[in-house]
Amino acid sequence: MSIIFEPVRKSFLTESGELSYLEWNDAGDDAPVLHFAHANGMNAQTYTPLLNQLADNLHIYALDARGHGQSTARAVPNELDSWNVYRNDFKEFLDFIGQPVYLAGHSLGGIISMKLAAKWPEYAKGLILFDPVMFHSYVLLLMKTMRFFRLMKWFPIASQAAKRRHIWPNINTIFESYKGRGAFKSWPDEWIQSYLEGGTRLCEDGSTVLSCHPEWEAKSFANTAVDVWKNLSQVKCPITCLWGKTSNVFWDKTEQIFSSIQPQARIMGIEEASHFIVMEKPQLCKKEILSLCGLR
Repeated sequence: MSIIFEPVRKSFLTESGELSYLEWNDAGDDAPVLHFAHANGMNAQTYTPLLNQLADNLHIYALDARGHGQSTARAVPNELDSWNVYRNDFKEFLDFIGQPVYLAGHSLGGIISMKLAAKWPEYAKGLILFDPVMFHSYVLLLMKTMRFFRLMKWFPIASQAAKRRHIWPNINTIFESYKGRGAFKSWPDEWIQSYLEGGTRLCEDGSTVLSCHPEWEAKSFANTAVDVWKNLSQVKCPITCLWGKTSNVFWDKTEQIFSSIQPQARIMGIEEASHFIVMEKPQLCKKEILSLCGLR
């Protein structure tokens, strides 16, 4: 019978408040160190169905980004103007850890990991991206134009996030509402449950709220990074990228551009996978993470 490793929740203090993180430290002192960065609107605990399976081989950290999960650092939507705040928090966290790591990330988490590897290469031993938000240049031009005219709140994914219900009677009600619907349509039950356990808070009146406020999630989408190709060109460490063939943020053309910029990168488009490839293909993701970390 295999052992199931569970993380320990910890936190560290920044000038603007506490950032919460999970740590799995069961694999021994010589184990490779991995950080896994979550998607916008998600949280570190969302990915425990995958990360628990990696913990016998890797020393793992997973940070709740500002405005997400159990982190309580200042997160005011009107003050958010780029994803660099996430990158800078991440750099501060790695300073706190005190060693270079392998970087893994899903969606926004992949881009934040890539941004850090580009600006501070000494922190990155390797980089694995799961369906990162890397639009074609004409989409990025449209986004830049919309941002210039302050229209990004109408960008479809941002406007949808802003309408998300924030206050609920309890977690079970949220679970039943999300299961089999919308973004959660392809998620196994344990993934939805992990997302809710790490991404909700109980209020004094007994109600439950999403810890990532819809306004913060929407503002994050509205500030989607538009310098991703420049960042990619600056990455020096080995790169692996897995993307879903039905993704709405990464396409065949995106793969071509990616390969032209980083010809040594390992890139795989996965059939019957969407933007939520990590939830849909966890065993494949596990295999590729171990491979990047030098474990076959």
